Amino acid sequence: MLLEFSITNFKSLKEKQILSLLPSNRIKERINLPFQNLINYAQIEVLKTVCLYGKNNSGKTNTLKSLFALKWLVVNSNKFNAGDEIKANEFFLFDTQMQKQATTFEIDLIAANQIRYQYKVKFTKFEILEEKLAFLPPQKRRFVNLFQREINKPINYSEEFAGKKKHIENDLNKNQLFLSKVANNNPNEHLENVYAFFSKKIKDVNFGSNYEEKLFTQNTTRVMAENSYVSKNIENLLIAADTGIIGLEIAENNPDNFHFPDGISEEVKNKIITDLKHSIKIRHRMFDGENEIGAKNVPIEIESTGTQKIFTLGAILHEAFANGEIVLIDELDKSLHPYLSQMLIKLFYDETLNKNNAQLIFTTHDATLIDESAFAKDQIYIVDKDYYGKTELSAFSDFTGLRKDIPLQKWYLSGRLGGVPIVNQNVHFQFEEANGEE
Repeated sequence: MLLEFSITNFKSLKEKQILSLLPSNRIKERINLPFQNLINYAQIEVLKTVCLYGKNNSGKTNTLKSLFALKWLVVNSNKFNAGDEIKANEFFLFDTQMQKQATTFEIDLIAANQIRYQYKVKFTKFEILEEKLAFLPPQKRRFVNLFQREINKPINYSEEFAGKKKHIENDLNKNQLFLSKVANNNPNEHLENVYAFFSKKIKDVNFGSNYEEKLFTQNTTRVMAENSYVSKNIENLLIAADTGIIGLEIAENNPDNFHFPDGISEEVKNKIITDLKHSIKIRHRMFDGENEIGAKNVPIEIESTGTQKIFTLGAILHEAFANGEIVLIDELDKSLHPYLSQMLIKLFYDETLNKNNAQLIFTTHDATLIDESAFAKDQIYIVDKDYYGKTELSAFSDFTGLRKDIPLQKWYLSGRLGGVPIVNQNVHFQFEEANGEE
């Protein structure tokens, strides 16, 4: 589970910003909410969902990307060669001084071994300046450092760090994370669990391009073909969404029907055939005038963008609930009716489905979600950008004077809480005057 994450000097996030899934003590009316939005875990309460609102280009997507960048760095840095650039270092662009400063990520989490960890990494384009991992022993109130690393100094280990480490330290490049190196070469129980959190528990979902969406569809189709429970759950989700769909069918494609241009290798052909081994047919009612005469199957590709998105999200959420993952979705509301967005969010509150404490962090422009009893004030973040181009995160619970009866959606849309564009309606376009007669 993710408890808190802080970002410094990454893309538009210049100064330290904190995204917290720890509930605010300012929320007094939580007991009266029509849903259970908290995970009660080992005397720690954790939010199940958090949403990010803000105008275009405010830094919502960058906030999600920062967490994925840390995941990428942990999972991949053990493969870096000496001198390779650390591509997760994407410093604040609009201040020349920040180009010389380090990027810093800090994360507070609970791993699969049910132990709470705090991990920090500070790095430039080519070297790790600081790396530290601490854990909270059971029944204790203070964190204990497992290891602490600073540039040009030997790594400091605690007595709780079991296993061989010196030979790994000696083989550690300046651009590699010790966490990544140990977990992949000489597993330590603590480091292995923290590494697994990054490699297995964080799922980034980006519907940004047709290519990515096709990959999602292919993956969903493959998962459905392998798991009948997933197939049935997605079918139920599509029916519940009132799409007019009455069922779906997985069809196996005949390899003889694939036609390839000359020059493609057998290896590529086999991969394409494997990737496209199955296809999805969507079942709709068939009519003769007003008389229902049966059903007709059509390819998933001709369904609406929103229907295809629900189809894909069905497999993603099934896997998230099964494995207790943290799902990051940029623009959840894209191509979805607000009621469908609400339905998907509230699945995370259903304890019969979300038994393994999956969490959802997403961005949205859909202000109707604010007043639809889907969130408490500490679950709604305003992401804004100031005159100097730097992003700032503020939860509704951080604002003073927001009484229970205040219409939050109205206040947000009016700009009283920030995060909305100040639009200049006097837009002028210039055109060249035509030469000669028309």
